[in-house]
Amino acid sequence: MGEGEPAIEEDLSFHLKIADLSGNTVLRTLLGIIAPDLVRHYRDLKVCDDESVAVALDQHKTILRHIVARDPEAAANAMTVHLQKAFAVSLQ
Repeated sequence: MGEGEPAIEEDLSFHLKIADLSGNTVLRTLLGIIAPDLVRHYRDLKVCDDESVAVALDQHKTILRHIVARDPEAAANAMTVHLQKAFAVSLQ
């Protein structure tokens, strides 16, 4: 496996599981289609370095906490922040 490969796979698994549990088949299908490109992009840009992984894990915990609390608005807000930060990291 390449550098950060387990983190990339775990990140993708987290997002796929949320899509599965949401019951949104369009979102799940879309993520399934773009997953190979996401993995390649993350690998090429070394998005999953130690610092980025720690930040993403904290963000994932926040998202999960809101899901468990059945607070969809807070979960959606936390996911928006997470995706914006992931996008910003990928541009560096």
